[in-house]
Amino acid sequence: MSITKLDDGILLDIIRLTKRCCLTWQDNLSTIQTFHLVNKRFQPVATKACLWSDLDLRWPQELLDFYMQKSRNHSLALTLRIEGLTKVDCKAQNRKYSDYLTRCLPMTKKLDIYIAVGQCTRELANALNNAAPRLETLHLELDKGVALIKSLFAYDAPLLVTALVHDPVSHDLPRFPSLRTLNLRVGKAHHQNLLVMLETMPQLEDITLVGERSAVQTDLLQPYTGSIFLPSCRSFKIRSMQISVARQIVSHLNFLSTATLDMQLFVSHNDVSLSNREPSFDPFILSPDILANVLTVELLPDSLLLQLDSSPSYSFTLDLHSFHATSTLGSKECRLRILAGVIEFLVGSMSAHVTQLLLSCA
Repeated sequence: MSITKLDDGILLDIIRLTKRCCLTWQDNLSTIQTFHLVNKRFQPVATKACLWSDLDLRWPQELLDFYMQKSRNHSLALTLRIEGLTKVDCKAQNRKYSDYLTRCLPMTKKLDIYIAVGQCTRELANALNNAAPRLETLHLELDKGVALIKSLFAYDAPLLVTALVHDPVSHDLPRFPSLRTLNLRVGKAHHQNLLVMLETMPQLEDITLVGERSAVQTDLLQPYTGSIFLPSCRSFKIRSMQISVARQIVSHLNFLSTATLDMQLFVSHNDVSLSNREPSFDPFILSPDILANVLTVELLPDSLLLQLDSSPSYSFTLDLHSFHATSTLGSKECRLRILAGVIEFLVGSMSAHVTQLLLSCA
């Protein structure tokens, strides 16, 4: 089929797919210009506002203004990564970023931000507290030391459906009642209100709670009495979380029988008692009702990965460094003792019903 007979939708997809491979603003701009020149059929498509609506705020100011002019009030997708700036450059660049965030947030449909420690200013934090009436998707990832951002969009983002919030500050997320998908990093600041927050967000359909993946003993959540029913939740995941915290969360939650539960837990010496003879793995299982036939064990240089084909789905990452640091055994003996104890416990557990063992080494 001749390219002249393809409809605008297909030609638009061709340009979009090519743009995805662009790593720099120069490539991004030249891609659109090349399609505009290569064939007359692409010319009306290459001027469409949606092709000019993806902005990286690190681009030169003149280019950002050019793209904003071309986008003609079309909903925007903003990307911003702030890292590696000196103190002087950070202040100047954040002034520019703050200006464009203030101008663009009212038109932004998708926002993807990463800020490294020491790279955030109060001016930037204030810019992120402007209303975002079109925002549907948020990806906010802040290093642990970034604590200036106290409020998001003045809690005025009525269309926000999907949010990834990895922020050391606990935000009042129930004030976004449109949220359906939430990926939340659970840090110390969230321990006081996490369960209360989940109780007040029964509309959530997909929940992912991410732990801090640390061998340092984590404080437990604020004591909570009662049970929380999440009637809309279709998928609940825990990632890289210490067993003690995960157990406290899961023990208060109830789901419909059709919900999918997936637990990926982080195990350190705090969770497993490694004596001179036998390690104790009793705290591994959060629920006594686990049906599994296959146990997969992957040996990595600094960890063991365990996967049960169970329902709910369970997997464990054992931090070998933390065991070596607290054990009088040599590293090889410690590693073998842990591996033997894991297999013996899980294979012999009446709740697991493991009949097949798969071993692999990285």
